[in-house]
Amino acid sequence: MKTAIISFDPNIAEEFKNQIGEANVRVYIDSISMLKELDDFKPIFIVYDASAGDFAFDDLKFLLSRDKVKDINFKVLYSKEQPIEDSEILSQDIDIYEKNTELYKVVSDILEESKKIKKEEEAKLVQELTPQETFEPQETFDFDMSQDLTQEPKTTFQSPENIEEIYSQNLSTEETFEEFTDMSIEDINSSEYETPKSTFSLEEEFISEMKEEHTINQPLDIEKPVSSLQSSTNQEPTGKNITLNLSKEEIETAIVKLAVDKLVSELKEDSEIKEIFENVKLDFVNRINSELEALKEEIKQEVKTNIFKKVEEEMYKKINTELKDYIAEQIAMMIKEKINQAFKM
Repeated sequence: MKTAIISFDPNIAEEFKNQIGEANVRVYIDSISMLKELDDFKPIFIVYDASAGDFAFDDLKFLLSRDKVKDINFKVLYSKEQPIEDSEILSQDIDIYEKNTELYKVVSDILEESKKIKKEEEAKLVQELTPQETFEPQETFDFDMSQDLTQEPKTTFQSPENIEEIYSQNLSTEETFEEFTDMSIEDINSSEYETPKSTFSLEEEFISEMKEEHTINQPLDIEKPVSSLQSSTNQEPTGKNITLNLSKEEIETAIVKLAVDKLVSELKEDSEIKEIFENVKLDFVNRINSELEALKEEIKQEVKTNIFKKVEEEMYKKINTELKDYIAEQIAMMIKEKINQAFKM
């Protein structure tokens, strides 16, 4: 249940560490720093705190566009003051929660989904370790356990459809015994009415005895079995001949495609190409970091300017109001003094 948390709020990180375990939680302040450690940490869930507003929404869209996080479950937090209205975010397969009222639900969902994932992995592992065996249903027959097995068995069976073909093969006695040596009459007598553990049924035993009688009453003919075996093996091939008619241009196109694919695969394995790719990727990440830092500084400066401007306006209004009251008070005092002096005279 490894969980990556992207948030500036330390209370959220502390809550997840207490509920899920500190070893399963890593906290980041932005998506770039999380992507750097993604291959090492390999989180199952990403909890993104987007309550900061537009800046967080832009960073979240950047993170959702990365192929490396396509299979990771996203839990996004928002605030009532900054609701998520961006269709590009809402169209993604993510879970969205209100930060102040549904934080407990995020933790609960992560714990529940972790249990399901663990059960699925265990079931998959058991399925991989279990040998795939196929069992064929055994043929059933009616057998009276009370009868004397030393006497001629009385069984109820259905004759196979190809019994005439079996009779016509004229197999020798030696071949018949080689084919059916799994069970004999002596074995049945010594089994003390136990269920025989032979690999063939009484129906097959009866057929083998019939074949013995059929072959013993006829003179041995060695050529017939051989000829019958040869005739059974000389079957017409079932394969199909496929003829492809390709033009010169199609052959050239196929050769060029194969050459390009081989060249691409070799370039992918080339150490210099890999180094160039890593450098380009690192340069891209560094550039994104620098742009994010510049954007942060710009936002800080803009916020600071707006705050100072607002404070200045508030102070000006307050000073202006107080100054007016003071001037009015002083004028009233001066007028009052002048009136008093006039009456004294």
